[in-house]
Amino acid sequence: MQRNLDGFRVIELVGFGVTGEVWRAWPDGGGADVALKWLTAESVDTEMLAAPRLRAFRHPHVAQLLDLRRDGSSVVLVHEFVAGVSLASLLTERERLSSAEVVTLLTPVAEALGAAHAAGLLHGNLTPSAVRLTPDGRPIVTDLGIWPSLGDTPSGTTRWEYLDPCVARGGSPTTASDVFGIAAIGLHALTGDPPWAGGSSAAAWQPAADGTGADLSPLHTGLPGRLADVIARGLSEQPDRRGSAQDFAADVRAALEPEPLHLAGPHLWPDLPPVAPPETAERDSERPDPAPFDIAGAVRRGNSARHAATAGTRRERAPLAGATRGSGGPPASRLQVAARVVPPQAVVGALVALAVLTVLVLGLGRNASNAVPAQAGGPLGELSSQSSAVRPADDSGAAGIDERAVPESPEAWAALLTLLYERRALAFATGAADLLDQVFTEDSPQLVADIAELIQLTQAGQVLRGFAPRVLQVSDVTVLAADHVTLQITDEFGEYETVPALDSRAVALAEHPGRGPTAVAMAMTLTDDGWRIRTAERLG
Repeated sequence: MQRNLDGFRVIELVGFGVTGEVWRAWPDGGGADVALKWLTAESVDTEMLAAPRLRAFRHPHVAQLLDLRRDGSSVVLVHEFVAGVSLASLLTERERLSSAEVVTLLTPVAEALGAAHAAGLLHGNLTPSAVRLTPDGRPIVTDLGIWPSLGDTPSGTTRWEYLDPCVARGGSPTTASDVFGIAAIGLHALTGDPPWAGGSSAAAWQPAADGTGADLSPLHTGLPGRLADVIARGLSEQPDRRGSAQDFAADVRAALEPEPLHLAGPHLWPDLPPVAPPETAERDSERPDPAPFDIAGAVRRGNSARHAATAGTRRERAPLAGATRGSGGPPASRLQVAARVVPPQAVVGALVALAVLTVLVLGLGRNASNAVPAQAGGPLGELSSQSSAVRPADDSGAAGIDERAVPESPEAWAALLTLLYERRALAFATGAADLLDQVFTEDSPQLVADIAELIQLTQAGQVLRGFAPRVLQVSDVTVLAADHVTLQITDEFGEYETVPALDSRAVALAEHPGRGPTAVAMAMTLTDDGWRIRTAERLG
């Protein structure tokens, strides 16, 4: 069901959870994207949500509440929009995180809730669904202050898996309950399981209420002892033993050297092998200073909040009239973007590798998508039947395709996407990272994922051979605005290989399976250079 709300152009459903549906929207008057949350509770304390201390609260790791609206009998919250994925989605795909990644995750979350507690605010229902991860790996807490404002919430909407036992026994949420929630998501991220069994029935949450405590034995099996002790303390049955959120943050930071959260992988567009985990043996004295926006480095230095993006640095949306989305200034270099999600030493290695690979692709220019260099080992993305006549023309793009025009049919959209797919394939066949600028918008999470993967390949002196995703069909086109369209497409790709960059005809170093026809939901944005992919997510 498509939502509508006066004053906003509602774009797409981006999530739903125990408190309601979340939609991305554009304010009619221009400005940054917002998240609209339709609360599902029948009883909502709007005075609590409108309290000045909640509306005035600011923290770099908390999604800001901007406004409160009514839609008939429903209450709608207007929040800062946080691009990225939820921690719940990441844990579904990866099952668990490394201990060093958990330090990077929990420290800013605990610091944010500590600041909220100091301001007299509670979260009350912290779960992995209430933490979003930006493309540069920055955790953002959502739903601050919402749960305490809800009335008699149906038990079927409560996530008992992370519930404070004191609340399960009928008590009210407290600051200690939030500390339990932080420790609970830490336990899940480390071991693959939450403190309590899933579900909403009495049988599911009874262990939380009976006072026996969560099973902490997995914490002490192969995990660093100091970190395990901090998590175990936060999960204590006795609230006064958990300590404050700020104490929890300090103790987690001191327990272990942090490492970046690695988000690239199948939660985006699952056609590439997942980015390899970083080497964890090196320490501060053995590595160069981290990149300026490296969240793990900021956690390490104890100033993650100061290194997070502030409102003044967030990309603003151009007004719909007379402007195109994505024209808000020069984009960061591809290696600067990659530095936010890949260890700094990998970026240094990638610079050397790309310097060599540049020789291989020099001169391809804007029409590189249709040029097949000799070292590529053969055709990369054979044109589909919809675009078999497309060939290089001039600097405006391929003959027969005006990338800035709105395609007039699904077949024309398929031809345009085929062009973008071929550019992406060529980037991975040659190591030419700048080709990805001609495929994705500058704020695309898929761009960050692809750059991270390309950095890993170039650091190792490798490229892909035979990687050629194909657009089979565009089955649905929804025009949301003059510069924003959503598509439902079907694509596929065959088997491909990892090979040495300087001898791509050599014996394969690794083989990767293909994927048959799969439905993909795609959002396209019109930029100054033409239509580009913003998001692409597999539907099945």
